[in-house]
Amino acid sequence: MSTLTQVWVFTLFFCTIVLVTGFKLAGRMGLLLAFVVCVIYAYLFFHRGLRTLFSTHLKKYKIQPFSGSDVAGLHKLVNETKNLYSLKSVQIYYTEENTQPLLWRDFFDQGHIIVNSNLVMRLNADEKLILAHWLLAHLSTHSLLARRFFAILYLSFNPASRFIVAFFNLMAFIFRFENEIYSADLLALKNSRAQVVEYCLFLRKLHNFKLHRQRMKRGEKFFTPLSFAKKGALNDFIHLSLAPGFDKRTQRILGYST
Repeated sequence: MSTLTQVWVFTLFFCTIVLVTGFKLAGRMGLLLAFVVCVIYAYLFFHRGLRTLFSTHLKKYKIQPFSGSDVAGLHKLVNETKNLYSLKSVQIYYTEENTQPLLWRDFFDQGHIIVNSNLVMRLNADEKLILAHWLLAHLSTHSLLARRFFAILYLSFNPASRFIVAFFNLMAFIFRFENEIYSADLLALKNSRAQVVEYCLFLRKLHNFKLHRQRMKRGEKFFTPLSFAKKGALNDFIHLSLAPGFDKRTQRILGYST
């Protein structure tokens, strides 16, 4: 099932629930109000959200699918290890633009990875192996529908979405996005068979990579395992923070590995 089909299925389910609930609660008037809600939802979700996410958003990064000689060696490593994560096919896209690693998974165990080409070229052989496991682990554990739904919703309200960041952070907490991150980190550590210290240094390298430190405004944070925003009551109202910071991640890794 393609991503667009997933969205249509979810929309059909959502609108059906809204319409039935509206009719049950207030009869014809409730049905009318529910219909208005569905129309507004469809406009925000499809007209603005999908168009931005699938066209403008991706073009921004000048993405180039992998082809030809695998100079960096990442494509080979990903294909050699993807079976450990129950993934049938994974497409790698390279970009020279400033962006954090971005992950997108469809049903039928198909995944897509966008990664900065300069980062891959600066890693040694051991770090590239960890990177392959780290990307695949997060690709296999990230929720299929919740992240893309909230990303499109975030885009639909743009630029007003910046004023309701607290809502999206709350949803990330309810849907346990941080737990997905922790589980993927530990899974990658286990499968890569890297030393704990080496693995933590690798994560630190990702967080300190300057080309990863750009401001994300179009919903990209829903598809990246990295986060640089500080957690706290005030920051949760100002910054979209969907993944734990480096310190919390290393504490969790060290806690489970000892």
